[in-house]
Amino acid sequence: MTMKRNLLALTLAFSLPVFVSGCSSVGDMFDSDEKKPLEGDRISVLELAQSLEPEDPVLEENGLIAPAAWRNEFWPQAGGYPNHTMQHLDLGQGELAEVWSVDIGQGSTDELPLTAQPIIVDGRIFTLDTDSKLSAFQVSDGKKLWERNIAAKDEDDPVIAGGMAFSDGRLYVTNGFSELIAVNPEDGKFVWRKHIAAPSRAAPTVINGRIFITTLDNRLLALNAADGAVLWEHSGLSETAALVGGASPAANNDIVIPVFSS
Repeated sequence: MTMKRNLLALTLAFSLPVFVSGCSSVGDMFDSDEKKPLEGDRISVLELAQSLEPEDPVLEENGLIAPAAWRNEFWPQAGGYPNHTMQHLDLGQGELAEVWSVDIGQGSTDELPLTAQPIIVDGRIFTLDTDSKLSAFQVSDGKKLWERNIAAKDEDDPVIAGGMAFSDGRLYVTNGFSELIAVNPEDGKFVWRKHIAAPSRAAPTVINGRIFITTLDNRLLALNAADGAVLWEHSGLSETAALVGGASPAANNDIVIPVFSS
């Protein structure tokens, strides 16, 4: 008798999956042909989104008031100026059109994106390519004035560079090899070269005789623009992730705002 029960149980165990597989779900065996919708009011998700409207009646009566447009002839640092605020720029009359084009060196590759922004000062454009080549060109016609290799000594492998900043007649460059270099913009000769705590993939910010740099390990460094001496540093949260490029700090007379990957 026990053997018959075991045989019956075994037969049911093999037959049940075959029976169930004929239905889209176990519940289909018991569901009726017509499904009743859930009771209650329907509310559109899109209708819940509210548009921004001024609550002040005075604002409703006035349109957007922008400051007067101004003609800017310089772009000395990443973001324009140390505070990254360019306000209302005047692009001049007529349509924008290409005047000239020149080769600045090695461009982006799969491993090394070109992240360094060009800067413009006193009729010259300064560029930094992915092969650590710093170059100066005339704004008027694109003529190359000079070029310098700013890679670290005894380093053959290229890295993602930081960027450039101009202040008080001097060019400051982070080369991506844990170095900050001060350069004479007239001929490209190095004024001084300093090792910093970690590589930087962001352009430095220079204001009031101080250089502010964010590093790959989430540190903000403040250095003396005269000789590159470290004045102080601030550490952000440690983070294993890193930015491919980097945003240079925004600075004003009494405050500096860095950007960390954490």
